[in-house]
Amino acid sequence: MIEIKDKKGKVLLELDVQTLRGADLSSKNLKDASFIGLDLVEAVFDNANLHGANFEGVDLTNASFQSTNLDHANFHKANLASAKMQDCGLIKANFKEAYMKYAILDGAELTTAEFIGAMMHTVSIKNCKAQHANFSNANLKNADFEGSDLEGAALRIAILRNVNFNKCMLRNADLSYSDLRGASFEAANIHDVDVEGTILKK
Repeated sequence: MIEIKDKKGKVLLELDVQTLRGADLSSKNLKDASFIGLDLVEAVFDNANLHGANFEGVDLTNASFQSTNLDHANFHKANLASAKMQDCGLIKANFKEAYMKYAILDGAELTTAEFIGAMMHTVSIKNCKAQHANFSNANLKNADFEGSDLEGAALRIAILRNVNFNKCMLRNADLSYSDLRGASFEAANIHDVDVEGTILKK
């Protein structure tokens, strides 16, 4: 038996299983739930309410969160390799130091989300709303931001090699001291972008 509790210890869901690996929790209302210590590899949370949920340090490899409410969720140091997070609400979500290689976040709402120090190699993050999101010190090599709104976003001291910023809104973004070698900005709005100290040439 596994109990999923909220931050105050209230039981939100009881499941007669030994593990949540591969579990289908689609459309469940698990607001403020804590998943710390659980195995959630390949778990499915599509269309669920996970507002404020805590996944700190959890293995979510290949998990699916499509069209899920994850506003204010905590993914600090979580493993989100190849996770599917298309069209999610992730306002003010915390991804600090998360491992997100090959994750898909296309169409997500990432306004003011924090990805400081995250490993985001080859992430697909197209057509997102990411105004004032913070990607500082993140490894975003080969990431695809095409069509995303990154107005006011922080990408300081980040690895941005070969990143696709085509058709992005980057007005007032901070790319200072980042590695931009091979990055593409075709049809992007780069008005008032801070590029002080960036590395541009191979």
